[in-house]
Amino acid sequence: MKCLSIQLQPELDTTFDEKDVIDLVRSIGRSPEIDIGDDNGKYINLNFFTENLRLLWDELKTGFKKDKELGKWIDKVAIIVCEGNSGWDDYLLLLHYDKSEAIDTL
Repeated sequence: MKCLSIQLQPELDTTFDEKDVIDLVRSIGRSPEIDIGDDNGKYINLNFFTENLRLLWDELKTGFKKDKELGKWIDKVAIIVCEGNSGWDDYLLLLHYDKSEAIDTL
């Protein structure tokens, strides 16, 4: 079982909030574990556990594209990572709001 984690930093853009993203992922049949914290700003982690990371990531990307405005917001406020072959030791960065970050592919 591998983990894919979406970290939302909603203070970067207040157009939407985490409830909108949670509703979207639930509408595609996914139920993440949710952690909320504050580390120099509010963050929300949506953690998904799956045997098939590629399928999960494809489903999430499709959902983000269907709701274009929410998808654009996620692009502005999210960091999305998943475990690699060696767990978190070689994690993959799938999306980052800071476009200067190098993005990995599954």
